[in-house]
Amino acid sequence: MIEPVEEQPGCFRYPTADAPFELWRFDISAALPHTASARELVLCTEGDLGTLHHGEAAYLAPGQQIVFSGPSTVFRVTES
Repeated sequence: MIEPVEEQPGCFRYPTADAPFELWRFDISAALPHTASARELVLCTEGDLGTLHHGEAAYLAPGQQIVFSGPSTVFRVTES
């Protein structure tokens, strides 16, 4: 089991040693703009992000922008 590391309030990184990806969780309570720095997969597991709803996922290309809005929980997978 991998324990998350809180990088900043509401932003958790799951250390995945030797994996070609990074896994993040965001517990969102207000609007949070995000710009993809690499290819990313975003999954809304709780709540409604406005553009994504509970159970929906989206692919973000590098430079693509999205605004996460809360309350919601989002998992994000990025290339490492």
